[in-house]
Amino acid sequence: MKEFFKSIYNFFKGLGYQKKYEAYRADTASELEPLLHCPFASRLSGYEQKTRGEYLKGYPEGAILHYTAGRHGDARSDLKLAKDSGFSYMVIDHKGNLFQQQDLNKWGYHAGKSSWPEIGENVSSRLVGIEVQCGGLLTHKNGKFFTWFNKEIPSSEVRTKYCHETNTWKYFHKFTEAQEAMLLDVLTWLYENNPDVFKTDLILSHHEVSPDRKEDVGDSLSWSMDELRGIVEARSTVH
Repeated sequence: MKEFFKSIYNFFKGLGYQKKYEAYRADTASELEPLLHCPFASRLSGYEQKTRGEYLKGYPEGAILHYTAGRHGDARSDLKLAKDSGFSYMVIDHKGNLFQQQDLNKWGYHAGKSSWPEIGENVSSRLVGIEVQCGGLLTHKNGKFFTWFNKEIPSSEVRTKYCHETNTWKYFHKFTEAQEAMLLDVLTWLYENNPDVFKTDLILSHHEVSPDRKEDVGDSLSWSMDELRGIVEARSTVH
């Protein structure tokens, strides 16, 4: 199965999906402590996020993926929203740049009312949040597509999927290639940085932990969540 997911990754790698963090990977396995800040993430002064305490195991056990629903146009706006709202999460902007404002031993709210069998409720206290700047689930009006905040999205950036549960079509703003490349990089790094704690089977979408009220990340992502988990596992150096 790992070879299957590696073949999927190799296909996308040929389209430009490359590990950007090779230079940051530890040269030996003798590293005493996991890093608390991703070495290819930026930290912006003035956008400190509120944390609520330390993770149970001193490091996130997995990650929750979100999209911003197209509220803002740049990372600073979403980081300001997090600061003003008392939230805490990483941000991947439209260009695929990664921003991390909190150390990885501290957790903050990002998932709201949520639960997962292995964790229980309040998954924010166990899993780090990653927000991808994207319109997410769209509304289709008169042949045009709009975000929750009424921003029009070009049809070339829209992925269409038929939902058998509701017998309706759904429309999602696609993550860019740069965003998906960074998402793979940061998830793989989080895993390799502390594989004793971070588990690929706890890489989850917001919809998986809050199915009654959330749609993200849905088909904004090129892969299913099972495929994403498998690709991260396959491309890592952890055995």
